Amino acid sequence: MPSLEREAYRLRSLIDDADAIIVGIGSGMSSAAGFNHYNRAGMARAGMTDWQQAFGFKSLFDGFYHLYPSLEQQ
Repeated sequence: MPSLEREAYRLRSLIDDADAIIVGIGSGMSSAAGFNHYNRAGMARAGMTDWQQAFGFKSLFDGFYHLYPSLEQQ
């Protein structure tokens, strides 16, 4: 059995035997699922209007990358 095929079989066995699988992913997965990080209306639906008004955010990305004045505000 070639090495790649053997490794694929080994991986399949590990997955079959696992109780759970933890996957570390980035924002590309939520984007692929249709989540729009730039959508202002999404903040309103999420109940974040107070947060949006307090800091002047236009989108969730604004909040993700905002430099807050203190850890308490963050």
